[in-house]
Amino acid sequence: MTGVTATQFSPNGRYLVVERQSESVVELWNLEDGKITHQFSHPPGNLSLLHFSPTNDYLTTTLKENYLQCLWRLDKQQMVSINIGDNQFYIPPAVIHSFHTNRVFSPRHCTVEIWEVSTTGSNMIFETERLTDLWISSICPSRDGHRLLIGHGGGTVSMLSLEN
Repeated sequence: MTGVTATQFSPNGRYLVVERQSESVVELWNLEDGKITHQFSHPPGNLSLLHFSPTNDYLTTTLKENYLQCLWRLDKQQMVSINIGDNQFYIPPAVIHSFHTNRVFSPRHCTVEIWEVSTTGSNMIFETERLTDLWISSICPSRDGHRLLIGHGGGTVSMLSLEN
């Protein structure tokens, strides 16, 4: 492989995603047969992150230049874009997919934005309150989407209920 600028393994270990910046394309490789199963075009620019959802059904990317986050539903090869504004590039967004909802949790300095997304558009539905003055170092929603674990610089952790 040549021209590769970013890679990531899926949580289940079955797939490898590869970004080729020169071609503005993301390839999803099946590691069992060594073939490309999906190829996604993205807006021109440098991807700062590639990240799978915990359930392996979504892939997110963030572009450095314009703070655009792209979300691909892998089974239908559909893409949604979210303009997330200035963001911490080293913290990947988290995605929860369920029968009723597709949510993206995006870290923003000392808070987390929660987006409801679909192929027809996206809408920020909530922003957590500022829990501390420390930057967010990690985010992890529960698989059912009812709780959000937030790690902060300095070693503190907060857990929020998302049921209300």
